[in-house]
Amino acid sequence: MFGWEEVYMGFSMDDFIKARDAVTSEDMPYKRKIFAHAGTFLGRGTARVRTMAIIGNHTDFTKQYRLFVRREDAEQARYLIRKAMQS
Repeated sequence: MFGWEEVYMGFSMDDFIKARDAVTSEDMPYKRKIFAHAGTFLGRGTARVRTMAIIGNHTDFTKQYRLFVRREDAEQARYLIRKAMQS
C-alpha cells in the first residue's frame, strides 16, 4: 500500500478496536487488514481436516489485525494508539 504505514499489528480484537478508535477520534483515514490464520496452516485438505485444525488452535491467535494510516499521520497515530492502550 503505497503511501500508507502500518501503525498497529496484533491478535486481540479488543486492542484493535482501541487502536482504530484512537485513529478515528482524530478523523484520520485508515485501512485495515484482517488475516484469518486458521485455514492456512494445513494448505489443501477437506473441510473436516480444516475444522479439526481450527478446534485445536487457540482462538486468540486465529486472526491477525493490522491497521494502516497515511504515512504523514503515522507518528501521531502511534502516539494516540499508545495512549489508548495505556488507559
